[in-house]
Amino acid sequence: MLFQFSEEQLMIKQAARDFAVNECLPGVIERDELQKFPKEQVLKLADLGFLGMMVDPKYGGAGMDTVSYVLAMEEISKIDASVSVVMSVNNSLVCFGLQEYGSEEQKQKYLKRLAAGEIIGAFCLSEPEAGSDATSQHTTAEDKGDHYLVNGTKNWITNGPQSDTLILFAMTDPAKKAKGVSAFIVETRFPGVEIGKDENKLGIRASGTCTISFNNVKVPVGNRIGGEGEVKLQIGIHTSVRRDGPAAGPNKVAAAAPTRAGASRSCRPDTPCRSTPDTQPARGCGSPCRRSASPRRGNGGGRTRRLG
Repeated sequence: MLFQFSEEQLMIKQAARDFAVNECLPGVIERDELQKFPKEQVLKLADLGFLGMMVDPKYGGAGMDTVSYVLAMEEISKIDASVSVVMSVNNSLVCFGLQEYGSEEQKQKYLKRLAAGEIIGAFCLSEPEAGSDATSQHTTAEDKGDHYLVNGTKNWITNGPQSDTLILFAMTDPAKKAKGVSAFIVETRFPGVEIGKDENKLGIRASGTCTISFNNVKVPVGNRIGGEGEVKLQIGIHTSVRRDGPAAGPNKVAAAAPTRAGASRSCRPDTPCRSTPDTQPARGCGSPCRRSASPRRGNGGGRTRRLG
């Protein structure tokens, strides 16, 4: 069977590539070095409909298919992995969970704003002691009638420092262990939510990552996603959750890494290409170089080519 991209999918791919080169490429190294969140780029992602790509249009999304989403993720990841990971978390981990398992009221209140880029989402699963093992959660949510009282700590939360809305997993019935885990929508403005300092990471530094603590946070009952301890629901969100976006980004980062490492020290992706006929740009260079490939002199006539 011959697989071919549709005309619409190719248009999305090109639009994402143009966005990456024109909007993400300028200043990408500086943002990474300074851990500067790409706010302007994320706002423009929203204008393109890329923060809710697969969300139903009735909730303000673009209503695109999975292939289009992955193609867009790949193109942006080639240039700026920090921008692409913000896009990935908002689409795959937050919007997906709400669209598939949230109530109509939750979709109207949160999903529409997330898809439009009015608010940014984060996914709170990992903990200091439990990692991403949802069955070993230490964070608790105690039923108080009209609200839950949440206490605990979540680690390594992507988008955490800039987030407005969190998908949080907590134990509502510790005695039931895995069957006692429930999911909630928590707004970072709720009293008792404490956003930790931005982690000093080795890479993807412009994307915020932090610890988030919950100290007697009152979460309305209406913000629980599904029923208490609905195992199918929890597994659907944190185990079978969409892995397409989170896989597409690292795939293209990894593909470009070896050739990027072999590039000249003077070759920076946010500066004009300085290559000469004697020093062709390295294969996979992320700069928008339009040179045609030609034999590299002095290296046995090997050929190079431009990424993509």
